Amino acid sequence: AVHLVLDNHPAMVMIHRSEREQVVMNLALNSIQAMNHRGDLFLRCRVHDGLILLEVEDNGSGIDAEHL
Repeated sequence: AVHLVLDNHPAMVMIHRSEREQVVMNLALNSIQAMNHRGDLFLRCRVHDGLILLEVEDNGSGIDAEHL
């Protein structure tokens, strides 16, 4: 399941649309693979101290210690 948690404050981002989409898609696909195609994926976007923060969280098993 995908859960979107979006800030109600509008913000301007100076990035090409296709680059922004590719970054979000890559993060989401990595999460989906880490969860073995099942679980919860959280995408949060908020404005804090003038910065736009994008957080990606999943409940996958994570990276093996040998690969960290």
